[in-house]
Amino acid sequence: MAEEKKDKEVKRRSSAQKRHIQSKKRALANRAFKTRLRTTMRSTKESIAKGEASAATLLSSFFKLADKALKKGILKLNKVKRLKSRLASELRSKRGG
Repeated sequence: MAEEKKDKEVKRRSSAQKRHIQSKKRALANRAFKTRLRTTMRSTKESIAKGEASAATLLSSFFKLADKALKKGILKLNKVKRLKSRLASELRSKRGG
């Protein structure tokens, strides 16, 4: 009977250990999101440089990702504004407007 009870017992973690595990998971997710954001930004810049028509669509998808990063707290407000402004002005200068 005592052996059965030992099998059913759940190992307890300190709250510090739990927070450490959670922070590792969040850091991994944030890193993946930032990578996705940078990839989108790079492809948008390349599209703008080539003068492709799809540049506006890519810019829109970059804006959407940047806003999500801001909402999730991955990036800060000024960084998001700066990135969006630079890409938009790059597109405007290439279009001539």
